[in-house]
Amino acid sequence: MPRVSYVAPPADLSARFAKNSAPLTKVPNSSRRYIGRNYSRREKNNLRDRSLLGQIGGLWRDLSSNDRAAWTAAGYAQGISGWHSFLQDTAYRLKNSLSGLATPSELHQYKVGHIEVGSSDNGLKIVQAHPHSYYKISKVAGTKSQRVPALITENLTLPLEISCSYRSNLTEVGGDAIVKFYAIVNSLYKGGDIPNEVGFDVPLVSDWAAQTATLSAVVGLANSYSLFFELVNVSGVFEFDLVVAAHSGSNYARDFRCDSVALGYSNLNFQLPPDWAPTQAFSGATLESVYPSDSDL
Repeated sequence: MPRVSYVAPPADLSARFAKNSAPLTKVPNSSRRYIGRNYSRREKNNLRDRSLLGQIGGLWRDLSSNDRAAWTAAGYAQGISGWHSFLQDTAYRLKNSLSGLATPSELHQYKVGHIEVGSSDNGLKIVQAHPHSYYKISKVAGTKSQRVPALITENLTLPLEISCSYRSNLTEVGGDAIVKFYAIVNSLYKGGDIPNEVGFDVPLVSDWAAQTATLSAVVGLANSYSLFFELVNVSGVFEFDLVVAAHSGSNYARDFRCDSVALGYSNLNFQLPPDWAPTQAFSGATLESVYPSDSDL
């Protein structure tokens, strides 16, 4: 007698079920296998003994209600919970022998973008391009190794709101210093491509702060945009975090938490440019993600 089984998870669990299991064959209602592996009790105990979760959990429980509320607000700005924000930040401090706990901030937390320009150089310009469409390499469902190019389309609908948080300790070198964050929106009109700039200037010296700029309309049809950080005729240090490029109610800025600003893609997507690519650099200017110091720059 044949054995027949069928799994019908409820709607609120269907996404989790699909993520954690995979069909064994390509036929409908195939048996499914668990994606991953089950750990033995010994492995779980070893992992628990090496983990910092117990220590960090105790530190979290010792926080006052006001401190937890501050971490919740900081996590919300990053798109994560207050506990996960505290966990990530505190784990980094413990692993790197940094004393005490960080002060939660809605302007930055954990890694930030860090630009340093030497005294003999005079600037750096980086860009994050957002073309209307581009291709990524995607896995074909139901296969182990087959990959195909997949078209990604980002329809730009105005208004476009850009913002970021930053702090700076820069010195003007040679006059006409420029420090700004801005977007160039390309619009199509009568067969031409019109650039439209929106953004704001950043003070040469500033503690953590944030600014916002909005572009509501352009001549013609808004088609694509690029984000820029530009430092010209300056030397010193500039840090940034929580980059926002919001249109149609969504934030499309890549790596908006600035955890890996200088890293490109690997494996099959190696042909894609990094999230932030230098377009104008001078010898000695550096771009990286760092854990920000507790003191001023």
